[in-house]
Amino acid sequence: MVLTAGQNSHFFVFGKVNGTSVKFLIDTGASDVVLSPDDARRLGINLDGLQFAHVTETANGLGSSASYTLRSLSIGPITLSNVGVLINKSEMRESLLGMTFLRDLASVEIRGRQMFLHWNSVP
Repeated sequence: MVLTAGQNSHFFVFGKVNGTSVKFLIDTGASDVVLSPDDARRLGINLDGLQFAHVTETANGLGSSASYTLRSLSIGPITLSNVGVLINKSEMRESLLGMTFLRDLASVEIRGRQMFLHWNSVP
């Protein structure tokens, strides 16, 4: 899969979370897949029922998030089931596709304004 950087030099990809389209910022500096509160609400997740006990360290300082398990997460032809993610308590512009997803790929390569996601087989 080949992605082209946006105007701000970041890489974005649309995925399916439990069958619903979600825009992700690919973030190699993020340890986890992190859903924004807005995306979590769109997915029908009741944020009031979550425990935001996980302390996260971000470029904006310390924050809190809640652990959650998605039924499915698909990016292109790659579909994962029962995916552990974090839901951020504070608002975010986009959800993050972090290393818990990227490390399952065969490789991630950046050449200029293109990112190449390689996989041997669907995990």
